[in-house]
Amino acid sequence: MAIDYTALAAELTAGHPVSGAYNANAQLAADQINALDIDSIRASISGADVFAATDPVEFGGLTTAKKAEWLAFCGITDHSPENNGLAHKFIEYVFGGASATETALALVRKKTVSRGSQLGLKELKGSHIQMARGEI
Repeated sequence: MAIDYTALAAELTAGHPVSGAYNANAQLAADQINALDIDSIRASISGADVFAATDPVEFGGLTTAKKAEWLAFCGITDHSPENNGLAHKFIEYVFGGASATETALALVRKKTVSRGSQLGLKELKGSHIQMARGEI
């Protein structure tokens, strides 16, 4: 994948959304853009991950019908983790709002990414930064 040096130069000028201005040292700036320091939401959550995040005490307190619905829900391959989406509303329906299961799933839906991955860039090296800055 080719690096869009114009876009990279614009990013370096704009600054990192978490750590601020990029370091003047090219390798340190590359490390900054490669750092896993930005919270993001996963594109999907597997049914297995949903099941693993289920609070066993809460599950034990469900009616037989709701247990069956929950197990069927966990059997679905992928769920959308969007806030207030269908999966979120179903979790609230089964366990109620602010349940331990809902709280655990809120953590599962998050992932930590680098600024570079958000921008669609491969792992950058100091030489990439130097090129974008017109130093080489």
